Amino acid sequence: MQETKKNNSETNHKTPEYYDVMQYFTKKTIIVISIIFLLLIIFLYLFVSPKFVQVQVSNQNMKWNQSYSDFSTSISNNFNSYKLPIKFSKDTVKYYSTSTMGFEFDQNKETDQLKTIKSNLKNRLEIWKKHNLDIAYTVNKDKFNKFLQTNLNIVIQPPENANLSLDSSGQIVLSKSASGHEYGISDGLIQISNHIMQLNKSAISLKVININPVISTTQLKSQEYKINNILKQPVTISIGNNQISVPETQVAPWVNVAINQKNGIVSISINQDNLTKYIQSITSKYNHKVINQVDITNSDGTTTSITQGQNGTSVTGQSLAISSIMSSLLESKPAVVSLNLTTTPFSTTTSLDQNKWIEIDLTIKKMYIYQDNKIIKTFLVSAGKPSTPTPIGTFHILSKIALQTMVGADYVQPNVPWINYFKAGGYAIHGNYWRPATWFGSINSSHGCVGLMVSDAEWVYDWAPLGTTIVTHN
Repeated sequence: MQETKKNNSETNHKTPEYYDVMQYFTKKTIIVISIIFLLLIIFLYLFVSPKFVQVQVSNQNMKWNQSYSDFSTSISNNFNSYKLPIKFSKDTVKYYSTSTMGFEFDQNKETDQLKTIKSNLKNRLEIWKKHNLDIAYTVNKDKFNKFLQTNLNIVIQPPENANLSLDSSGQIVLSKSASGHEYGISDGLIQISNHIMQLNKSAISLKVININPVISTTQLKSQEYKINNILKQPVTISIGNNQISVPETQVAPWVNVAINQKNGIVSISINQDNLTKYIQSITSKYNHKVINQVDITNSDGTTTSITQGQNGTSVTGQSLAISSIMSSLLESKPAVVSLNLTTTPFSTTTSLDQNKWIEIDLTIKKMYIYQDNKIIKTFLVSAGKPSTPTPIGTFHILSKIALQTMVGADYVQPNVPWINYFKAGGYAIHGNYWRPATWFGSINSSHGCVGLMVSDAEWVYDWAPLGTTIVTHN
């Protein structure tokens, strides 16, 4: 009993400090345990909460136990099986798949979007909210535009592009552009994309929409001014001492106007062929071939000119002048060019003291046979046609062949009789059996040879030896 009383006495005599310490340790333990418990709750929340973030894609909700890949695959299946309804009229609705329109589901992007929404801390704290997510896709714009043009654009009235041209009188003609109309979808890619992102099953109705022309009148207005400025530039061409002021109506055919129908870009150029033809037309009257004078000595010692000499003239410098005119006009500057007029003097040929020679007048189509400076025979001939003329000048018989097949670039003539070749290249006096008698003295028809009726050709062949002089002239 005494021992018990002693223990009780010791217990009853514990100091107040003892109780303060015990109370301190009890509170600290509770705080630590509370913090650990709170951290555990936070950790569990962060680990588990992503599963409870609510995501909806085109009215399809992701389940808490669904993986990202499973949900993306499910959306992909819905995307690929979706058909967009297009309403053409009250009773006509057609359906088109996403692949037909050029759309393709992007599963990797969709999965990344899901992960981003699920991992967002704010979304984890607001698990009572539902987050809508668009379907991720790619679109082939070329395929989509082709789909629109083929299936959804029904032209009522096509647009009219503006046009710029020059008429035959050289006047500038600028036609006005006009809008067209078609059944279609305004902002087609945006509307259809919005429907596909939501897999919307409501139909899109076609409406009448305007079609703008590719090339407007405003686009071409500045080019009209530029062309007009080119046409107004003075063009002066000097030929020797003569000066030609080219009228505007002549300049107009030199100007080419080309419009790119895809982008409306106007190209202005100078038509070199037309410019060259004009230069040739004004210089042609200045170009003359040299006509050499042919004199014969008469028996009494006097001289007679059977062909009067004429100096030749030619115009040079055309290529440089054409380039200069083209460059000046394209820069909208006056064009002033000079062409050179060159004179080539004629020479005089005197017949030798031969007792036999032949004169051929290609204009009147006659052949004169001279012996001892007297005309003893006159024959009618058919010489070279304008495109293949007989050469003019003084020649000599180089070779004689009684019968031969004559061959040229575009002909083969068999059994040609009584041939007197007088110039290299196949030029000869010969018999011609394939032309009617009325052609001789009337029509020049050969490739450059001088044709006679067969009997006349035989006489010349027998009469004229090698080396006989032949003079041809107009």
